[in-house]
Amino acid sequence: MLVKPNVSYSNEKVDFAVSIPLYFVNEEYKFINENNKNNTLEGSGSGIDLTGRMFIQNNGWNIVPSIQYKLMGFSYDKKSYASPSSEEASNDKMTSDSNLFMLGIGVEKSINESNTITIGWTPLILEFITDETNQNDTKNTIDYFKYDTKICLGLESKLSKYFTTRIGADYYTMSTKREESSNLAGASSTNSTYTNSDYSTYLGFAYNYKALTIDAVLNERILLDGTNVISGVSNSMNSMLSIIYNF
Repeated sequence: MLVKPNVSYSNEKVDFAVSIPLYFVNEEYKFINENNKNNTLEGSGSGIDLTGRMFIQNNGWNIVPSIQYKLMGFSYDKKSYASPSSEEASNDKMTSDSNLFMLGIGVEKSINESNTITIGWTPLILEFITDETNQNDTKNTIDYFKYDTKICLGLESKLSKYFTTRIGADYYTMSTKREESSNLAGASSTNSTYTNSDYSTYLGFAYNYKALTIDAVLNERILLDGTNVISGVSNSMNSMLSIIYNF
């Protein structure tokens, strides 16, 4: 479960937002490949998310530089049982801390009264993650350093006074450095570096009526899987839905 209270300020030139995400996890699951062990996972996490944007207009172009800093911390308690009725076999304590810094810019241009193109470029996404697991007296630590870049292209079309559709695609590259260490006697640190890239497609719509706005982003696979998404063969049709009412 995620609870995310936030405070924001906005005017014609800038906007700022501060949110405090709170995560709560309580799961029970089973690993067939771990001697049929039953597992429970309980934990919580919190952090702070700071974002800011500027709004610049120049010859019909809307230019929006943006910056974001996000700090998160999680703590988990994983308990394993040989069977549902047996005593606890192991108890792992896990923590995960992350710092993210992102710098980007968005550009928007109206082609005509009904259609608008949007280009987004995020040249700098830096993320530092530390995962730590404690089992008995053994502590394992994994440190990640990630450097990403991303570019997006979108088209928004106003079909009527109330309905708007959006379609878009993005492409990103990611470079990750991973270092693993342990306090176990004789254990040595391991390091690895890898890169990858990928792209995604998106389709969404918005409904606006007076002070009410309903905005949805459809599952990206709908553009590739077609009616399979609607019929339930693939994932659900909606991947994100927001309802906003301005008082």
